[in-house]
Amino acid sequence: VNSTEVEELGPTGNPEYGGFIETMSLICALIMNVMCILGVVANSLSLFIYTRPTFNKRSINVFLAALSASDLVVSLLAVPVFSISQLQSLMPGTPMITATVMLYFYPVTLMAQTMSVWLLVAITLDRYMAVCHPFVVASYCTKKRAVLTVFLILAFAIAYNFVRFWEFTLKETNSTGIVEDLLDPLLRRDPMFMLLYQNILTVITQFLLPLVVLCVFNFEVILAIRKATEQRRDLVSSVKREHSTAKMMIYVVIVFIFCYTFSFMLNVAEMIDEDLFRSAIGYLLNDVNNILIVLNSSSSIIFYCKYSTRYRAQLMRTCSLGFILKRVFVAPGRGDKGTVILSECSALMNTAVPSPSRNRTGSKDHSPRSSCQGSSARCSTELTLPISTLLLKEPEHL
Repeated sequence: VNSTEVEELGPTGNPEYGGFIETMSLICALIMNVMCILGVVANSLSLFIYTRPTFNKRSINVFLAALSASDLVVSLLAVPVFSISQLQSLMPGTPMITATVMLYFYPVTLMAQTMSVWLLVAITLDRYMAVCHPFVVASYCTKKRAVLTVFLILAFAIAYNFVRFWEFTLKETNSTGIVEDLLDPLLRRDPMFMLLYQNILTVITQFLLPLVVLCVFNFEVILAIRKATEQRRDLVSSVKREHSTAKMMIYVVIVFIFCYTFSFMLNVAEMIDEDLFRSAIGYLLNDVNNILIVLNSSSSIIFYCKYSTRYRAQLMRTCSLGFILKRVFVAPGRGDKGTVILSECSALMNTAVPSPSRNRTGSKDHSPRSSCQGSSARCSTELTLPISTLLLKEPEHL
């Protein structure tokens, strides 16, 4: 993200803004807010799915869970950080509170963004090992190493962006009531900080270096998949799954390159003309850039559903009514037996189940219901539902 949007985040109070630019900026803010909501929902679902016991055994799913978490943070904080000034006219509030939120959420947002970028690099290396070196993948791509890599990336993201807490400071007084006028540049006043850290280092660590790694290793993965396809080998299911996951991540990388190329161009433009983002068109370019960043954080679920059968099946189960009822009504410690606590619905269920006293041959029925006749109080609150148990019981392997 080109972070100049925090210095003067919106058109309010800027005489260079015409009606068209101001309207477009507001439209961009509204679009980004909608995308943020979708991103929060999508990444929350992905985070829940990839942390399930049936998923988190593989290294790739550990990385995808961490990626979903970092993208979730970006989607959550993008609204107060990148679009609050455009929405001031629609949602007036206390400028000091808003400016304080922006001041401290801005570095956290960039930490999450840095983490997302380098997690994508780690995922690419993991897929490269799985597709191009399948015989050693079990030794190198382990869950333990994946967790360690995630923590190392988190530490790097925090350390690299921690200095951003001192980019701005709050003014004690403000007569305009505009949020951006409450933020006074601190480190941003130093030209060397802007040149070395904000532009050169950011371009290298957030775009150029990750781009080289992503392109080189994904190219090798594509060649390996094409070679296997041309030879028409009868691949075992595990190899097919690895190839499908690799294809999924290739499309995620393509979206990343598409969205971050514009950010790279803005950083280069800022190095050439530092006054560009103090003009009307500069504000609008930043708004478009922020939309692309949120798009990158929100769109991964599309490719997860397209190329991962297990993810798609678990997503359908997670969004199903049966799964929700299981989470709400299954008695603790007895979920595997399918015993459901439905005291309020017991009367309805009893009327729906035919009398089990006799079967068609006239013999006594020894079903669980008939054995409960001596303990009606217990049977009125606990109903054993074999068919529902099969529907609600979570399989170990999808």
